[in-house]
Amino acid sequence: MPQMVTVREDLNVIHVESYGDVTADDLRLSMEAVVKFHQNCNISKLFINATYEQSLPTTMPLFDFGAKVARVLGTLKIAVAKSPKTAEKRRFMETVIRNRGADLRIFDSKDAALKWLAE
Repeated sequence: MPQMVTVREDLNVIHVESYGDVTADDLRLSMEAVVKFHQNCNISKLFINATYEQSLPTTMPLFDFGAKVARVLGTLKIAVAKSPKTAEKRRFMETVIRNRGADLRIFDSKDAALKWLAE
């Protein structure tokens, strides 16, 4: 699975490392892990480092995933540091998720994403 989900206690965030070729199943499994961390640790911020992603699924699976993220993780503040290779698809997901009321932003760097989460 090209995604690892952990908790960064120093930043009080759930941290997803996303890299390589990411499938719809990978996205689903990492979301399930994020939900568990959120419930067990009561952390309301999520940082996704996607700077090393090579590819994401096609449009329809991304649309479905984005809609589910908004429903399931809509109370979290979510920051994503994007890869140039998946930037267009990440922007599409951002639109789907934000149009459904969730607080998600896409950034060009890890530092900018983490700074926004700290605000």
